[in-house]
Amino acid sequence: DQSFDIRGDVGSAEAPIVEDGSFYLRSLSEDLFQPEQVTVGASVKLNARTQVEVDLTYQRWSGFRNPSARIDIALDVGQFNDLVMLEPPRALPQPHLHDVVVPRVGVEHRTGAQQEWAWRAGYAYEPTVAGAQVGESNFIDNDKRTLSFGLGRTWPGLGAVLPKPFTIDGFVAATVLAPRDHDKLDPLDAVGDYRSSGYALSAGVSSRWSF
Repeated sequence: DQSFDIRGDVGSAEAPIVEDGSFYLRSLSEDLFQPEQVTVGASVKLNARTQVEVDLTYQRWSGFRNPSARIDIALDVGQFNDLVMLEPPRALPQPHLHDVVVPRVGVEHRTGAQQEWAWRAGYAYEPTVAGAQVGESNFIDNDKRTLSFGLGRTWPGLGAVLPKPFTIDGFVAATVLAPRDHDKLDPLDAVGDYRSSGYALSAGVSSRWSF
């Protein structure tokens, strides 16, 4: 939220053309949005070594507003007000995003004499929250499918220095954005028709220590 307010005379200090003139501008924009979310989940042990977990997450994307700056301008130049024509603020197209439910499933299987190895796999499906961008707006989103694999190892300790167990876990994941065509209704649209698609790769390592 940024604004400035300029007030003063226009012209020379001795004989101003406009006295007590003013110019005000305010720019209001939203550059970060996190939807409200509600998650329910369940975990089932198939046996002593295998566990399955399922999550369902409701995401309220319908509360998202156009993040572009909304501009308010006010100008007062006294007797010259009728000669200055300011265009009204441009109406921003609404995103019209919709709420979605995201399912996730994960499996963990432990091996080894003390179940020290943990093998993991997961899958998630995130449906698109935006419709095809056929008008003026370009709020691009795609159906996303994520597949992940993980591996963990637990050690009982390292002698007197670290006598308690510690664990190191790692994972890799790939997210694929399903290809999607956006054909503009206006043949003179400045952006034109396009296709959105892509993928994202991620990996990470974490550790847990007992003291």
